Amino acid sequence: MEVEKKVKGNRVFLIGAAKCGTTTVDQMLRQHPQVFMSPIKEPNYFSTDINPAKFRPLYKEQSLHDLEAYFKESPLPELHLDFVREARHYELLFAGANGAAWLGESSTSYLVSEEAPQNIAGTFPDAKYVVCLRNPVHRLISHLKMALQGGNVSEVSDEMIEVDWSRPDAAWGVSEMFLELGLYGQQLERWFGHVPKEQFHIVFFEDLIDNQQKVFEDLCAFLNVSIFALESTVHANASGVPRFPKLNAYLKGSKRVKGLKDKMPEKWVNRIKAQWHDDSAEIDIDETRWRAFYKEDIEKLESLLSRSLEHWK
Repeated sequence: MEVEKKVKGNRVFLIGAAKCGTTTVDQMLRQHPQVFMSPIKEPNYFSTDINPAKFRPLYKEQSLHDLEAYFKESPLPELHLDFVREARHYELLFAGANGAAWLGESSTSYLVSEEAPQNIAGTFPDAKYVVCLRNPVHRLISHLKMALQGGNVSEVSDEMIEVDWSRPDAAWGVSEMFLELGLYGQQLERWFGHVPKEQFHIVFFEDLIDNQQKVFEDLCAFLNVSIFALESTVHANASGVPRFPKLNAYLKGSKRVKGLKDKMPEKWVNRIKAQWHDDSAEIDIDETRWRAFYKEDIEKLESLLSRSLEHWK
């Protein structure tokens, strides 16, 4: 892919998986003075097999912005997600790096994308990659909570998951990809066909929960940058379950409600969110069924990483 590479620096990509602690690790990297992370956390530039024109309406509204207006701002404000498609825009994301040793971004679509591996490897052959992994059934449950919270679904069932998996048009932004995003063995096997394994660093979600400082230190060692104590523990992007899922889905799709929300003081919005979501609610699915679904892929991942993941099966 054509990237001007006007900004010099080593490149690091946090490529997923979604709902596996990627936002937390991204925030860790943003604390390091030798690392500059893209102001758009997930620019998704190298996922050229993802077509924003095909996104479902709600996902378009949630993920696409006026990038021409955005890139006229200085400095560029932080933005969680978009789909940058122009090389001039992509390199502008790193214009504020100020000589940082590493330039990074955190697009979770890259792990599942079929075209991102050759695109990034062909542009930045010496780049390093960070991959966050989690028990795929636990990831699935977290994804279901996020989909409920975002209004993308109004109810959860095993049949709904199966329908999403069976869609002939399944794709990022079109379907939810509830099951596809947990097939890490299949995804990493594709990546290892383009990039040597030694350029990858794996972060397991369980370790992130148990000892965040150790995860940070291992990450610093991987990038060969200074190690220091994190200012505070980072826990980002957790998903609660809305108390009224069907009403929540309706309201999320309402432009009138969105307009009212945009005019409300932030403290009011946060207070409503606290009452609206139940963080302790459980998702009722047949976990045994989905553990069986992932068993073969977990075994592939074990072989790729030379590590036992028996506790996931």
